[in-house]
Amino acid sequence: MDCLFTYGTLCPDRENHHIVAPILGTWQKGYVNGVVHTLDWGPDLGLPAIVLNPEDPKVKGYFLISDQLQDHWQRLDEFEGFQYERVQVVGYLESGEIQHAWVYVMKS
Repeated sequence: MDCLFTYGTLCPDRENHHIVAPILGTWQKGYVNGVVHTLDWGPDLGLPAIVLNPEDPKVKGYFLISDQLQDHWQRLDEFEGFQYERVQVVGYLESGEIQHAWVYVMKS
């Protein structure tokens, strides 16, 4: 799967976008369903972390669609750290199309 859903600091024009900016691809607005929490402990204190649930409200963000992602997963996993894990999600583009992607969620 060559798609990453971003909802927090990796989004365009956010403070950590420079981490994904070198990855060439297409950015498209969309959403997944879940709830974004603020981490209240550890090195990522104060950062957003999503918990997915198809029955929860929409969490708007961006899909990065790129065939280069496979070369960057290890670096992105290391950047996200131990409080997040990368999982597969079914999301939706603004157009309503289904988009399968990876997303970093709050590690349980």
